[in-house]
Amino acid sequence: FFSAVFMERIMAYAATQSLVKQRERLLNKRLWLDNASRFIDLQMQLHEQVTYNEYGEIELESLNLTPGVRRQVGYKWLTTMSNESLVQTRFSRDLLDVSVEIVLEAKQILANLDIEPQDCMNLSQTLDRDQSGRIDIMELMSGLSRLRGPSRRSDIIAVDLAVQSLQTRMDEIWLHLMQEQLQAEPSLPSMPAMTEQMPSTQVRASWRSNLGPRI
Repeated sequence: FFSAVFMERIMAYAATQSLVKQRERLLNKRLWLDNASRFIDLQMQLHEQVTYNEYGEIELESLNLTPGVRRQVGYKWLTTMSNESLVQTRFSRDLLDVSVEIVLEAKQILANLDIEPQDCMNLSQTLDRDQSGRIDIMELMSGLSRLRGPSRRSDIIAVDLAVQSLQTRMDEIWLHLMQEQLQAEPSLPSMPAMTEQMPSTQVRASWRSNLGPRI
């Protein structure tokens, strides 16, 4: 009986310490930025060297990386790109999924970020919040940051990201319509004042009024 109680306490202590260390990693901005940058750089290299067979399938041999070269290259692809080019970069969903499945460095980076293996299954589907078939830098960074930490259903996170994308599109349409109205009717309130009426702003205000002081 006493040995069972002792083991239970040891396991509880170990679990607590594991959560404490994980929290420290999640709060470590340097760890996040370093590994996220490595992941983006790795994807850029893979997209540059990947080849496809006659059926349009990825040739897995083309994804082989030389560890020594990778260490020497560093952030070669990131450091040679302008901010404009980086923002316009798009990643293939198929290649991203294959890379996190077979490329050891990609697996290690995701492990460093405390992203659970089960959340890496169909990773591109989770990250592609607008379901365009390609993943841009902002989608990649936002999705990876939300997947970090204790295991969560990746499909729930995918829905959350999709809702954000929809809100962004609604706001863009609304701002375009308001700009046209401002040009036609200069007497309308200024744009900064009118942004309080944006769809996403109104949704958040409704949530606050319904949920009270919890928000």
